[in-house]
Amino acid sequence: MRRILLALSAISLLVVSCSKDNSEDYNQDFNLKADVRLDQSNLGIYKGVFTTNNAEYRAKVSVSIPATSRTADVKFPTAILELSNGEVYFLKAEENVNADQNTYLHFSSVAASFDFNVQADGSNPIVENVYFKDLESDIILLKETSFAPVTPLTGTFECGTCGGHPILGTGATQTFNFVFTPADGTGTIATQMTLASAVYTGIGGQDGCVADGTLTTCDIVSGDGVSTTGFMVNGNPVTWEGSHIFNNEPSGANDCSTGYGTWQWMSNGYGLIEGTFKNDGASTCEVTLAIQNFDGGTPTWNGAPDVPFFNNGTDGYFGIVGVTQSNPAGLPLVPTNSSNITNPNITGSYIFVSDLDDEGDNGAPSVIITSQDITTTGFTGVQITFDYQIVGWDGADGFTYTPVIDGVDGTSGSVGFTPGNFDDEGVITINIPDGSNTVGLKLEIEQNGNGDFGGFDNFKMTGN
Repeated sequence: MRRILLALSAISLLVVSCSKDNSEDYNQDFNLKADVRLDQSNLGIYKGVFTTNNAEYRAKVSVSIPATSRTADVKFPTAILELSNGEVYFLKAEENVNADQNTYLHFSSVAASFDFNVQADGSNPIVENVYFKDLESDIILLKETSFAPVTPLTGTFECGTCGGHPILGTGATQTFNFVFTPADGTGTIATQMTLASAVYTGIGGQDGCVADGTLTTCDIVSGDGVSTTGFMVNGNPVTWEGSHIFNNEPSGANDCSTGYGTWQWMSNGYGLIEGTFKNDGASTCEVTLAIQNFDGGTPTWNGAPDVPFFNNGTDGYFGIVGVTQSNPAGLPLVPTNSSNITNPNITGSYIFVSDLDDEGDNGAPSVIITSQDITTTGFTGVQITFDYQIVGWDGADGFTYTPVIDGVDGTSGSVGFTPGNFDDEGVITINIPDGSNTVGLKLEIEQNGNGDFGGFDNFKMTGN
């Protein structure tokens, strides 16, 4: 992964707190865009992320500082918080602001207040005396400019290897928020993390962006391009890496953004602690957690059968078309009877079955292909899908698929096991209940008969 050299001086960090109020008097829209005339001004739009120090609340934040109006319709500086639970909070500063001067404001509302000041050119914003619902809080805000739009993502992290840590080891939710500048290409990342009622801000970068249809996937990594240190906790570095996926179409109904990955920290008293992070939100993109299409799809979902692959040509075959080694030598890697697999979604290399029992030469009455467990922590709507086609299966011929959720076999489904010759093709979809940490798959195939054929392809796990 190419590292990006980040300049901390290019990032304006802001600490702030917000509260709920009636929205009728606010000239504020979270999706307001920067005005090029205000790029170097104290006026304009600031966006970022919010958390209480105890990680009870987290939110996306937008602050608008308009110019003083010469009409009776006076516009005051306002802010909006969109909490991860869907609640929206507003606050306002009862003061007019003139352009291109050092600015000092007091924001207040029913449940929050903070003191804010910023330089005349919009640099070096400082906020003090910050509270939300009587809780100490923190926000990172970046000045949105016409050349550097800002995209905030709220999220959480947890540990898989916790070392007995008294906070992380209990499964308590902790904040891990991101602010991208810009979000749709090579750029910088500001991070915000909570641990034991303390807030830590850090840095990272985004690059290596690749578009695939309407979705773009970028690499994200902690550090400044020289070091991978994202931030320090108790004198030791926290590092992280992952992916950021977003919709690359013009903004609209299909907008989505997902950041996820792994992190680690060598603690003083509990050894190496590591785990996963993922952002919140209903507008997360569908993420491919693992795939096995036998044609190089990534991230690869590996698996293994309990019976070795074999190739006896048209007499019997169990393996990956075009990959399984010939046995005996001289038989084609693509058996001629694989032409019976006509499902248009099964292409290239795929698992092919013809007379699995093979009269006892190499095969067995049944085989079980076990795929590796994939980490699904933090993802919702996890699904497993794969394509299949069976031709001429009868009686005891069929296949059974079983999800393995957190190491335990789930509810199985099956196709076939039907008297008489049975042909079928389609897509198997397995829905995984939310809250899983790992998911795998077992595919058991039972087939005997030289004129019977089966194909399986495109094993895929996705989540939001």
